[in-house]
Amino acid sequence: MAQMEYTSAIKFMQPSKGTWRPLVQRVSSAEKRGIDEAWEAMQTFSASLHASGDFARMRAEQRRKWMWSLLAEELMERVRGDVRVQGLSVELERDVMEGKVTSGFAAEVLLKAFLNE
Repeated sequence: MAQMEYTSAIKFMQPSKGTWRPLVQRVSSAEKRGIDEAWEAMQTFSASLHASGDFARMRAEQRRKWMWSLLAEELMERVRGDVRVQGLSVELERDVMEGKVTSGFAAEVLLKAFLNE
């Protein structure tokens, strides 16, 4: 029953990996049933991604996102560690929480302090 419901539901989902359509299979490690078939489906999926170039495109996009994520983390660490920012941040955080200033205004003040403007 569950297999039929999942199969039906998947028909309405947009494929996220090119033309690949997910398979719904019944697998039970306890009953040692369907494991070989599931592994074969995974290998077919992997081969499909590589053959279409989707794997390389997804990996490239992942590396691009990692680059920006690492940059954002490093910048935040440097901003938070800056003595000028630390001196202003406690009061600005309180003012933001109390609604005295907007988040955008406080962020701009901290950024200008960090950039020494």
